[in-house]
Amino acid sequence: GRIYGLKGDSKGAREALERAASAVASRDSYYEPVVRTELASAQGADGDMPSAVRSYEQAIEYDPRSERAHFGLAALYVKNDKVSQGMTMMARAMQNDPRISLEKRQLTDYPTTRRDFVAMADTFKQAKVPAADTSLAAQKEATEGILRFHAGQLKEAEALARRALAEDQFNHA
Repeated sequence: GRIYGLKGDSKGAREALERAASAVASRDSYYEPVVRTELASAQGADGDMPSAVRSYEQAIEYDPRSERAHFGLAALYVKNDKVSQGMTMMARAMQNDPRISLEKRQLTDYPTTRRDFVAMADTFKQAKVPAADTSLAAQKEATEGILRFHAGQLKEAEALARRALAEDQFNHA
């Protein structure tokens, strides 16, 4: 399914991943969350937000520590102007990030590619927040910065962190 998606064939990706999800449903604890997350990504790319949210939530239910599912759901929410929900999912993703604490690593975690982090960061960059809500704007910039850091874009990450701190100077330690 991922190969279809990389080729830009969202319909082919979705069909292949739906077949794969049916094949592993409740039988394979390793592949179930992986396939569900890929399916959710394809559904989101296809514009089917309700199905994508449901698939991401199923992946998280099967593997509550899946950073990929949490990041993907956060990016989907932000892309669809549900910034508060996206920030909540992002906070959960950061709590579960296996790079922060190796003892939390699960067998179903697999590396999120830098390209995926860049796409997620770009989604946060494009998100709209109310002009009067400086706290939410700062959270959005901080989240984008974290994603850019994981993507290896260190200068951009540092600049975003500095802007986030300047934007919301009263809500950080």
